[in-house]
Amino acid sequence: MNTSDCRFSTTTPGACAARGSAPRHGGRFLLAAWALAVCLAWPAQATTPLADQPVFTSTTVPGNLVLALSVEFPTAVSVAHQGKFVPGTLYLGYFDPAKCYRYVQGTETGTDLSHFTPVGTATAAFKCTATGLTDTWSGSFMNWLTLQAIDPFRWALTGGLRAVDTATTTILERAWAPSIANQGEDTNFPLIPTADALPLKERPSPSATEISEHTPFTYASLKVSVRTRGIQIWFTSTASLDSSTGGPATHYSQATTPAVNTLYSFYARVKVCEAGAGYSREANCVAYPAGGYKPEGLLQQYATKIRFSAFGYLNDPTDDIRDGGVLRAKQKFVGPTQTVPGAVATANAATEWDANSGIQIVNPNPADATATASAFNVTVNNSGVINYLNKFGQAQQSYKRRDPVSELYYGALRYLKNQGHVPAWTNGVGGDANRARLVDGFPVITAWDDPIQYSCQKNFILGIGDTNTNWDWNVPGGGNTSNEPTMPSEVSGDATVNARTATNKVGELHGIGATLGTTARGSGNYLIAGLAYDAHTKDIRPTMAGMQTVTTYWLDVLEYGSYLNNNQYYLAAKFGGFTVPAGFDPYARTTDLPQTWWRSNTDTVGVQPRPDNYFTASRPDQVVAGLTAAFASISNSLSAFTTSFATALPQVALTGTASFGARYDSANWTGDVDANSITFAAATGNPTFALEWTFSAR
Repeated sequence: MNTSDCRFSTTTPGACAARGSAPRHGGRFLLAAWALAVCLAWPAQATTPLADQPVFTSTTVPGNLVLALSVEFPTAVSVAHQGKFVPGTLYLGYFDPAKCYRYVQGTETGTDLSHFTPVGTATAAFKCTATGLTDTWSGSFMNWLTLQAIDPFRWALTGGLRAVDTATTTILERAWAPSIANQGEDTNFPLIPTADALPLKERPSPSATEISEHTPFTYASLKVSVRTRGIQIWFTSTASLDSSTGGPATHYSQATTPAVNTLYSFYARVKVCEAGAGYSREANCVAYPAGGYKPEGLLQQYATKIRFSAFGYLNDPTDDIRDGGVLRAKQKFVGPTQTVPGAVATANAATEWDANSGIQIVNPNPADATATASAFNVTVNNSGVINYLNKFGQAQQSYKRRDPVSELYYGALRYLKNQGHVPAWTNGVGGDANRARLVDGFPVITAWDDPIQYSCQKNFILGIGDTNTNWDWNVPGGGNTSNEPTMPSEVSGDATVNARTATNKVGELHGIGATLGTTARGSGNYLIAGLAYDAHTKDIRPTMAGMQTVTTYWLDVLEYGSYLNNNQYYLAAKFGGFTVPAGFDPYARTTDLPQTWWRSNTDTVGVQPRPDNYFTASRPDQVVAGLTAAFASISNSLSAFTTSFATALPQVALTGTASFGARYDSANWTGDVDANSITFAAATGNPTFALEWTFSAR
């Protein structure tokens, strides 16, 4: 349809004319009905051109999703699939649960990396017991055995971290499990020991039958160590094994039978998007023109509808107190094209993968990488949203200590509010002896842009982290100065929100006390909940037309393996993600939110109902399903609007002027026409218009 032609005009009350090609999907009927309604309901006017955008279009105004990644060690090293292995359970992750695998030894140079490769199809119960497959590993079992909390998150959002990425081959690699001090305990990723191991630090060994049905071995028990092993897994049948065992471990070979009393190791990598005799490609594999297939996640699937950015921390190796989060990737389209509402999509110079081969680009934002290298005297080879999400901590083989998560979240809000970077959050990095680790090989962006391009854009924050946060009081209205540096003036002078007041209101409404804003959670607090509530219910950009708010989603990695009742992420997801009714006053309300506003599922976390926007890493299936539903919800909420009004021509009167505007929502192919009365200020000419009627209401 030619969008420049699509308008309709009114001439006299009894004569209506529609110009331009009629829209599809019943648009001709709707257009005629709208034209008739306009003619019958409005006095005779001069010809009134309406907004020159189609009532129906496949293009929406893109949404903004900010990733708030609490990249402290528990986010990466905590176990993904908790508890005892249960046969027949679908354990999701990098391995395909429906496949059986054999291990391929490589030289660990170039693209010749050791990995698991698919060789056949598992049974309906995910066992590898068929003739010719009894010496293989079950994909479902391998997901339970190897994956850390960040892995299913990466898999769902991007398709996974690629260790090998060529036109014909993709090998995924698990997150790094550091061996240095202060990077976790066995409670984060328990050993799989014999039955007499210490409580709270173990996952029970599978039985002899379970081992034989899911691995090449006929062991009576299986001891496995994941934490501290980098990207390897160590295992044995009877030798001494705990997370402090120094080895050496023998590199496992699929061609030999492991000896008793011997330590073995393999690399936690898997070849994906392969098809062969008796097995097919994974469901998330997408064909590319060059002939290969690549795994994709939600960021790729929604690349034309949502713009993304990423916040994280500096990778601080100490317990020194450093406030705030840093912008690692600016708000952008990540795919090969950029959506332009009402126009043809354009090529994206900052695409994060090649449109022909699907290979991910290592440095799609070179200007940000160069600026960081110059500012902090470090080497920066990587950039981009997908790269940062997949690779943080990999090059340095370590993660941050301590996580001021309320300040990280506040930084993301500052970005959406266009308030600018806080210099104190990055001061001194260039002269720090640990600057290479602090920067972590990615941009640290101090020159922020404005992420909101259109007044009708929808804004979202998706976070991941553990609830044991630290020293995150330096947000507007925060007040606990213990272990905190001086609050930066940019923060103390921010009058757009008072986190303490907002969090007190959350505590009052939720029934856990109206002093929640001053209540400590260990060395952290609940202020992220108040910040989320305020941003979700108040206009964050009052000088911009319309109302801009922020909806929050959060993944709790459950650092010590158990859910904490009424934790700060639970509250942030509930009060930062509910359906806000018209006329809602966040600070005048005195009763709790009805469950129907924030929950449509039947899940529980602990003994509490789970908010739709809150997920836990103990259930990767819930993570994947929840994130999938969240992105679908985000996409469906993105309505594209035409010009808000069109005045009568050829001249504008001071009173009595009629205005008509078309609105459309491509998510469900619906639209509406609004009729407004407009008055203009005699001194300035500024318009004020009031809604008189909408077609749908008539």
